[in-house]
Amino acid sequence: MVKLIVIADDFTGALDTAVQFASEGANTKVVVDSNYQLSQINEDVEVLVINAESRHLSSDEAYLVVHRIVEQAVGLGIPNIFKKTDSALRGNIGSELAAVVDASKRSALHFIPAFPQMRRTTKNGVHFIDGVPVHESVFGKDPFEPVKKSVVADIIREQSSIDLINVFESSDAVEVKNPTILIYDAGTESKLSEITDGLYVENQPLLIAGCAGLASVLSKKLSFRNAGEKKPIICNRLLVVCGSVNPITLAQLEYAEKNGFSRVHLTTEQRMIDNYLETADGNSAVAAWMETLRNNDRCILDSQDPTGGLDDQEFIARNSMSINDVRMKISTNMGRVVKRLLQEGLDSAIMITGGDTLMGFINQTDIKEITPIEDVVSGTVLFTIEFEGRTVQILSKSGGFGNEKLLITLAERMFANRKEIAHAR
Repeated sequence: MVKLIVIADDFTGALDTAVQFASEGANTKVVVDSNYQLSQINEDVEVLVINAESRHLSSDEAYLVVHRIVEQAVGLGIPNIFKKTDSALRGNIGSELAAVVDASKRSALHFIPAFPQMRRTTKNGVHFIDGVPVHESVFGKDPFEPVKKSVVADIIREQSSIDLINVFESSDAVEVKNPTILIYDAGTESKLSEITDGLYVENQPLLIAGCAGLASVLSKKLSFRNAGEKKPIICNRLLVVCGSVNPITLAQLEYAEKNGFSRVHLTTEQRMIDNYLETADGNSAVAAWMETLRNNDRCILDSQDPTGGLDDQEFIARNSMSINDVRMKISTNMGRVVKRLLQEGLDSAIMITGGDTLMGFINQTDIKEITPIEDVVSGTVLFTIEFEGRTVQILSKSGGFGNEKLLITLAERMFANRKEIAHAR
């Protein structure tokens, strides 16, 4: 049965957290749809991770989504509830934590926002990024969702009037009478471990919140049926589908192309026109892509305009498209391309870079459940989906992560067992 439910506010956060438990042998499922009925989940699942997709909702909407999920979890008797939060404290932190407390009807939620491995720490109730208060960091300058405060309690109070207590030392004795969120300081991995040691008691329900760093520590405290077991990754082919314009990702593509990857650039029409794949030109393009993929075991399918943006600019101007229109068109159509290639018989692991592109694919395939496998290269999560009767390996990576050699390193890791098998023969 499910012993832990995790509620994340976005898809990549759900994956990053889920893989921490999967790596420790837990039978883990990620559910993409926040409206999913939890009673449908297979009874063999031990850790259930829900993508609430609430990061960009209003405070009130986010509260309702999280409250509904937690209410279901409590009704099903799931003992341990983990609210996954952003490590830079973006999103609806206050309203979502309050929703967990209210729906669970428990008195105390333990919130440990630090992720020391990523240099995100909390001291005297203030959250820091690389030693700088979060509101003074790059996250305070974000054009879409800037973090305006660094005192964790102040961030929560923007959306909730629930009682708050700062716990500066995990040994501090704290008693609560009313529903309360306890905010813990942490600056090291050992401190995270010390806090969870004090909070987690076997067979006692736990109400906790934090980011993927906390999940990594907590995953080692829980006991799972298959703890310590790890199946080898078997992969004979790797397709990288890139929808990111991040300079770090572009450098990775250039390096990979110079070191053995074949690369296909999609044209403006292929990326921007919704029904392109249904046309005669679209069918010809798919056939050509499939031929390239059959003849090369490592390929890149790239959304970058090889003309340097000139074709895109003309198309955008002609169709009066906004930046958001362009972003959504490309992510949706890249998702359609991947789906079509799978329908044509593509037999390959598929790495999808950029969260929008990944969600574009997931939405096109109407997938509800995902099985996380492991963090193949730090920050690159391998998971599987069931697509039209077969299991497909998918890798996800945020656009701005990793050095220029990342794709080469990833291919070596994914192909390692293929080489061993070939050698054994």
